[in-house]
Amino acid sequence: GLGRRDTKKDMYYLLANTKFAFDLPGDRLWSYRFTEALYLNAIPVRVNEYDQAWKMPFHQIINWKQIALIYDESILENPTIFWSEIDKIRNIELAQVVQMKRKLDIAYDTCFKTPNAKIDCLLSAAQYEYF
Repeated sequence: GLGRRDTKKDMYYLLANTKFAFDLPGDRLWSYRFTEALYLNAIPVRVNEYDQAWKMPFHQIINWKQIALIYDESILENPTIFWSEIDKIRNIELAQVVQMKRKLDIAYDTCFKTPNAKIDCLLSAAQYEYF
């Protein structure tokens, strides 16, 4: 059978070879799936919970609307609406997907790839919040 290591390797292979990756609500605001999606250049499909006003990281300097798809939790409550949105995602033009992935790659390299990149973006984002 597959061990945990094989399953994790398979998951990373799938993420690296997909256009989109769901980041669903869990028991915490933050999910490693989000970071893994960025690392593997899969466009995040973020589903926010009603009672959790989670802001995308570095939202002050990254235009997430250009590189992620963001929904509220109500999308999960009605199967008709959910599958309608899935169809919309599947029908996004390849040129738009490529453009989103390019911008996502730039955002990852600029703000997530290294500890220094994270610190630089944190300081840049802080200027918008506090100064």
